[in-house]
Amino acid sequence: MEKTQRIIYLLLGCITSLSAQRIPQSYFTIPELSSSYLSTVDSLESRHQNHPNDLQTLENLGDIYGAYYQWDEAQKVYARLVKKDPENFRFHFKYGGVLGVKALEVSRIQSVPFVRPMKAAFEKAAALNTTHIESRWVLMELYEALPFFLGGSSSKAQQTVEEIEQISPLEGALAQGFLLAKQNEITKSKEFYKKAIDWVSQESCSSLSNYLQRNQSYYELGKALLFLNQLPEIAICCFSFFIENYSSKEGLPLAFAHQRLAQVYDQAGNVKQAIWHHQKAISQLPSVQDDLREWDGFLDLEIVSFPEN
Repeated sequence: MEKTQRIIYLLLGCITSLSAQRIPQSYFTIPELSSSYLSTVDSLESRHQNHPNDLQTLENLGDIYGAYYQWDEAQKVYARLVKKDPENFRFHFKYGGVLGVKALEVSRIQSVPFVRPMKAAFEKAAALNTTHIESRWVLMELYEALPFFLGGSSSKAQQTVEEIEQISPLEGALAQGFLLAKQNEITKSKEFYKKAIDWVSQESCSSLSNYLQRNQSYYELGKALLFLNQLPEIAICCFSFFIENYSSKEGLPLAFAHQRLAQVYDQAGNVKQAIWHHQKAISQLPSVQDDLREWDGFLDLEIVSFPEN
């Protein structure tokens, strides 16, 4: 009995660690289940009933559930897709993502069963697609956060970063900086963020898409540029791109990006745009300035706060 209790405590510690790295769902603006949403769901469900082997329709149904934060329904759909086509990396990746969200929506004890299948789904997605950066970013974070007996490993996390670097040197520099920051290797972390900045200094805004696969990588790059006070025009491009391509799968609320954009414009002396994006941020999340400090601090650098007045 004592051994079982110790294992449960370790699992709870694991979930607590993972939860600490994920922003609660209450911080996100969840779309209203409008008549348009209901009509789309009805249409897709009807089409799937008439064509049960049409996996694209089923995937579209899972996607629309996910877009409207209907995670229980999305989980059921992606679970069916994984069984129907176990060699499709997208199905495994989306299934793992929903399991990750579900783990954060329930209590810590209820979260425990989600951990192993979530990790397995992302590992399968990465194995099926050797150039898929998003699955490797997630795995890097999981390997670093999970305890050893659940598959955590700093060496695996580092190996995954190296895989990312082989696919995209820019993504690799961002991933290495991110991982080192998590390990409190602040000086080394800054070196890799500066390396990423040196890389983009030779690029235009439009050419970044040749090197960045993840929408959230635009946010991470913009954040590095903001706090190191470099290339404001590229930082603006990064945050603007993130906002334009934002979806429910992102790991942070849209208000964060608007507030970051306000900070960049404030540094650049564009008060009008700074005020506009700041007001946009607080309209979505009134406590955004404090929330940034709690959930999205950056290394040991002070966060620039937009003045209230």
